[in-house]
Amino acid sequence: MFTGKNTIIRQYNMRYLRFLLFLLLFGLLAWWTWRPLHDLLFPKSPRELYLREQRDLVGEEDPDLLRWVAVNERVLRNPLTIGNAFVQRLNFNFYTAAPTSAQAYYFSIPRGRRLNVEAIPLGPGQLFGELYRVGRDEEGNYYDRIGYWEDGLRYELSHLAGQAGEFVFLLQSELDFKSKVILKVQDSPSLDFPVAGVGDRAAQSFWGADRDGGRRKHEGVDIFAERGTDLLASAGGTITRVKEGGLGGKVVWMRTEENSLSLYYAHLSEQLVNVGDRVRAGDVIGKVGNTGNARTTPPHLHFGIYPAGRGAVDPWPFIDRNEDKPLGTPPDPAWLGKLATIPERGIYYLRSRPEKEESVIVRKLNPGEEVVFAGAQGKFRMLISEIGERGFVFW
Repeated sequence: MFTGKNTIIRQYNMRYLRFLLFLLLFGLLAWWTWRPLHDLLFPKSPRELYLREQRDLVGEEDPDLLRWVAVNERVLRNPLTIGNAFVQRLNFNFYTAAPTSAQAYYFSIPRGRRLNVEAIPLGPGQLFGELYRVGRDEEGNYYDRIGYWEDGLRYELSHLAGQAGEFVFLLQSELDFKSKVILKVQDSPSLDFPVAGVGDRAAQSFWGADRDGGRRKHEGVDIFAERGTDLLASAGGTITRVKEGGLGGKVVWMRTEENSLSLYYAHLSEQLVNVGDRVRAGDVIGKVGNTGNARTTPPHLHFGIYPAGRGAVDPWPFIDRNEDKPLGTPPDPAWLGKLATIPERGIYYLRSRPEKEESVIVRKLNPGEEVVFAGAQGKFRMLISEIGERGFVFW
């Protein structure tokens, strides 16, 4: 009896030890696999991974790391408002009185535009870029991250705005980054121009213009060119209709593979495709003419866009190549990144955008006030005030 009891106890202890060993091994396995599994299910941006690595190295309470996080949060709460053709030279240096390791920019994109963001560091180090869509609910604005840079030193980030949207772009450097950065933000058309060999100025009649003495509105854009000029598929897709008659005369309809847009080509002199044909962007599908109700006008293409399940929308943003808004590279001024003083003479205003309109004025800058010039945009300088305000001043 005594021996049997000891045997039972030993067996019980062995089972208990095996259970503890199993829990230990399971815990170790979970510890080793938790982060990779969590990152797989909930992908982190390179900036978030960098932050985690720094916390592992120096701890969450490291003063520099806390400042780095605080700068990120501050610029996201107060992004600079810019237009869709923006170029700036920035000076990033975290170890200054006004840390400049991050900057955020707010802009809106009309339906049909692509966003192109390029940041070119002029020195060694890592940059992080993240793109957020701005939404609104009962509690106010919120950010939904929709893209980020993966790696490399020269970045491009494109986003197609199927509908008009508001966005915030965050640019942040690593802690030890001390370099100048050229930042370019520009929207571009999401569709190719539909008429070969002509520029934006060939478009002469736009969305909403009166037709038939004001009884109806123009639901497209007219692009003028010589009779017989090639008409091009603005995107890859399928020809859905080829017909002749009515206001459009000889017309071609196609549906794009991306976003399922119906593209309408009217007043053609020749139709060079058939229903069911698959085309690629740039394929010739017809020739410019003036058939239909355009027979008394010079040859041109009436180009229209109809999203799936909706009526016509303004096609110009989809194809406008911004030929009147070329982007260059700003000069490298000696004052960039240095402390400066607002002059005693003259009146200088802090502006929310690099524009002269009174509506963008935030406040008057005080004579003798010290600021850091962190960037340049044309004749405007981007500044950081003593209390951390960020904006532009016409200089």
